[in-house]
Amino acid sequence: MPTPPRSILVHLDSSSHSAARLRLASDLAQAFGAQCDVLPCILSAYERYPYAMDFTGAALSSLQTLDREALDRARTSFDIVAAGSDRLRLLSPRGSTPWAFAQSALFHDLVVLGQRDPADPQVDEVPAGFASAVMIASGKPTLVVPWAGRFDPLGRRVLVAWRPTRECARAVTAAIPWMRLARGVDLVSYSEAALEALAPLKAQLQQHGIDAVVHDGGREHGDAPERLLSLAADLGSGLLVMGCWGHSRVHEWATGGMTRSVLASMTLPVLMVH
Repeated sequence: MPTPPRSILVHLDSSSHSAARLRLASDLAQAFGAQCDVLPCILSAYERYPYAMDFTGAALSSLQTLDREALDRARTSFDIVAAGSDRLRLLSPRGSTPWAFAQSALFHDLVVLGQRDPADPQVDEVPAGFASAVMIASGKPTLVVPWAGRFDPLGRRVLVAWRPTRECARAVTAAIPWMRLARGVDLVSYSEAALEALAPLKAQLQQHGIDAVVHDGGREHGDAPERLLSLAADLGSGLLVMGCWGHSRVHEWATGGMTRSVLASMTLPVLMVH
């Protein structure tokens, strides 16, 4: 039987959204009896402004000041949340790239990341595509938290967006601890034979004592991501579960597929696995 995550890794940056992400991760750690490691990962000013290498020593000193200020903001967010939680432990920064963060993720059961907020003043301190890059490099179950709103993915309805793929099957397995705590579980598929495709999954979950409600999402047209998020809102879902990269990565990015669209427009926490 799938066990709840016992070790959680949370991405810490200097944005105003870090505190909400930390609180949610702390709540998860409390519910699952887990340790929650918090790892700062922020692009240095040198990486964000490489042209500054041609500038004077004063300019380079200014870049170092920007780095210190970014790390101070991140640590302030941690200190505020950690003051009310005994589950959070701050780790020393180990790099500024998704790969460096993903290396730490290899040794944790669950990763918690934030959705990219284009309007955030600190948005460039985290590489574009950070979440997807970490998921691909680590292969770990990853909870992506929207930048707007307050969320509690425990105890509310769980919605599974199903495709018959390895990624989605792994995401379902990772989500079973959530489903066992949820007040309801819903399954949806976007295909010509959606109900038939969902029948084996419904039967599998019943073996875990989970009785899921099946929904026919219709065919997978270009508006499937919007229909999926609309269904989640209609059902009052607190967690969306899906695979990352249901098609090849090239196809998914070239067509603006389900994964990419949901990461951009998500309105609730999403549990994904590559």
